[in-house]
Amino acid sequence: MGPNVLSHKEKCILKRSTQLDRYRRFVGEEVLAHIYRAAEPLAGLHVLHVNTTAEGGGVAELLQSLLPLMEELGIPHTWKVIPLDEASNLFAAHLVDLLQGIEHSDIPEADQHVFLEKLRRTPEMQQAKQNQADLYFIHDFQLAPLATIFPWIRPALWMCHVDTANPDPGGKAYIDQFLDAYNVCVFDTPLSVFNGLPPERAHVITPTIDPFSEKK
Repeated sequence: MGPNVLSHKEKCILKRSTQLDRYRRFVGEEVLAHIYRAAEPLAGLHVLHVNTTAEGGGVAELLQSLLPLMEELGIPHTWKVIPLDEASNLFAAHLVDLLQGIEHSDIPEADQHVFLEKLRRTPEMQQAKQNQADLYFIHDFQLAPLATIFPWIRPALWMCHVDTANPDPGGKAYIDQFLDAYNVCVFDTPLSVFNGLPPERAHVITPTIDPFSEKK
């Protein structure tokens, strides 16, 4: 984090969030106060989220709720969507079946090469300055290669969002090759954490239901 960012952050003050305060009746004042204390050092920090869909998926629903709340706190978040074409979606569908242990097969090297080249040529990611942030959240298992392909994505967290408790070895090996680029890898459950990942780089955040969401 450069000096300009630090000097900017020093001038930032954490704000109260009316959206966050709505949860007081569900979690209590003590939990709410803990969240505010944890968020205070982050005031002014710019966070960039990257995923594959703007609506219709679990990640999109999460970000639609999270970003306005973070903005109220004074922690600016932006959201970049990388749309996938039909062939890339088929690759991702095969990969998620491997990661969930539903299928057991190799990923052809030719298919890997084609998919990675498409990510490398993604227009949304070509301008490092336009996507500059203090912290990057890469959502969706299929986007795990991004921090390797684009070294300016640092520091970065990879959010897995799928059940990887019993992955096919080939699917896991494909993802493993990209994880060194991430400071932290986040999984949904302790059982989903990849074997061999250093404990200090593996975190678990259990998915929850937003009580204010129309979709329960």
